[in-house]
Amino acid sequence: MAANHLHLLLCLALATLVSLDFSCAQTGITSLSPLKADAGAGRSSPSGRFSFGFYATEGGLAVGVWLATAPNVTITWTANHNDTATRGMLRLADDGRLLWTGAGDHDRTVAQPSRLAVTGAMRDDSNFVLFGADDTVVWQTFESPRDTLVAGQDLMPAAQLFSSLSDINKAAGKYRLVNQQEDDNLVLYPMSTPNDPASSYCNTGTFDLGFTLILRLDTSGLLYLVNNDGSFTKNL
Repeated sequence: MAANHLHLLLCLALATLVSLDFSCAQTGITSLSPLKADAGAGRSSPSGRFSFGFYATEGGLAVGVWLATAPNVTITWTANHNDTATRGMLRLADDGRLLWTGAGDHDRTVAQPSRLAVTGAMRDDSNFVLFGADDTVVWQTFESPRDTLVAGQDLMPAAQLFSSLSDINKAAGKYRLVNQQEDDNLVLYPMSTPNDPASSYCNTGTFDLGFTLILRLDTSGLLYLVNNDGSFTKNL
């Protein structure tokens, strides 16, 4: 009887390990499951709506998140705007960074978490997340915006968005949108200009309110500025 119980426990444990390994292979990147560079190679969200990995761009490949259910490749996030290569792999390094190794003549840091990351997962809201050993989030694409906000994502104070050269070439383009922490104003600037009024060509006129503002795109599609406690909003 004891032997039968032990056999059953061993079978259950093996099934659990196989299940966990399959789950990581489908939705995450671990130090044991690197992702080889190839156009379209990625890790999908549970529903398959979004993917994180490599997509084809002008000059080679780029690392990013894209809407996998759209007829055309719709990029929602890209790492390292101007980086392209045609080989290598994504992997979690021993120091917790997410690296594109073997890309050209050096390793490229895709994500540098605040604490050691041990696994990552693609979520259905377009957020790619890295987790620590205690399953807490240590890094996420939502906190590192590039050129796009998706529903449910905020542009925090001191963060900025950069225009892209094209829909698939996410190298930095001609303009940037800055959520200025120093004066609470949301301002559009041409690229390579200082953050001063003389360089600005459009702003929300919310300067010097006395509190910081967040640019929010909610799940209903409404774009607005809001302060931390919700007592001030400006619909854009």
